[in-house]
Amino acid sequence: MRPLELMNYRNERLNTDIDLDRLDEISDIHIFVISGDEIATVFYNDKTTVTIDSDDLTKRNPRINDCYDGCYILYSAKMGINRLDEFERRESSDWRCGE
Repeated sequence: MRPLELMNYRNERLNTDIDLDRLDEISDIHIFVISGDEIATVFYNDKTTVTIDSDDLTKRNPRINDCYDGCYILYSAKMGINRLDEFERRESSDWRCGE
């Protein structure tokens, strides 16, 4: 299993239960960054959607303020977007698609 890793505001990598080896089941992955915490919304081909917040994965300090830092499409089968390799090499949660 190759898990989707999200980063929190401390740039700590946190594993999710999203298996990137099963991209054939996923239509899109969108990343939102709120107060430095990455949030992934995964859209499956069967029309189900899962949202995972890196803040929820740490179970330490709940986010107090929600400051919108941006969003981007990480993967889209229909649009031919696949930024997963770049995303896995990022060093901080403020990474924005190769900027």
